[in-house]
Amino acid sequence: MAIIGVEWGCDTVADHVKADECLLKLAAAGQWPLALRCWEAHSMGVVMGYGNRPEREVNLARCAQDGIPVIRRCSGGGAVVVGPGCVCYTLVGSSRVMPSWGSIGGVTAWVMGQLREMLHQRWGLSVSIQGTSDLVWQDRKISGNAQRRLRDHVLFHGTLLCGFDVSMIEAYLLHPTREPDYRNGRSHGSFVANLPLPVAAVKQALIEWFDATLPCPVRWPLPVGDAMA
Repeated sequence: MAIIGVEWGCDTVADHVKADECLLKLAAAGQWPLALRCWEAHSMGVVMGYGNRPEREVNLARCAQDGIPVIRRCSGGGAVVVGPGCVCYTLVGSSRVMPSWGSIGGVTAWVMGQLREMLHQRWGLSVSIQGTSDLVWQDRKISGNAQRRLRDHVLFHGTLLCGFDVSMIEAYLLHPTREPDYRNGRSHGSFVANLPLPVAAVKQALIEWFDATLPCPVRWPLPVGDAMA
């Protein structure tokens, strides 16, 4: 089933985060039953989960020193660093269209299964699902994911690392206050890795795998106040 492919060009990490939230609000308003957006930030930024305490998760002094923005997103999960080489994807949809999306575990299992199968079929990579919603290749995390739920609609978004400067994670994030068992206390640099794939190929694979070929009826930026209130 073809779904909406959203290609919104955003200038900043903050705009990208706002655009994701806007996608969910538009879906809930009836704009589309299912949509996919893929993006890559052109500058570094720290994006926290809605429940994170920045002083416990983020190296605020280093971020301030380097001019790195720290932004809070609408979904749960931990803090992440995004920037060049970090492919971000966002799926939004209705649980009435996708019954398996009716629960936290259901949508997680569906999306993680799709991504794992895509990486295996396209490139022969053996990827496992570990923790709450991590994709792991060769015992290293290559993807983290989170979700935001409304009554009948879900935003599920995450990252796939492809040539990202992993040292930036060490620089701008503290060791997380919560971590999956398989991490075993490893530092960011020993825990996170990149896929051996180019960004453009991964973005195109996501579009083709989810058949996100229908044109988006809404342009970005939206008029002031439209669906963003």
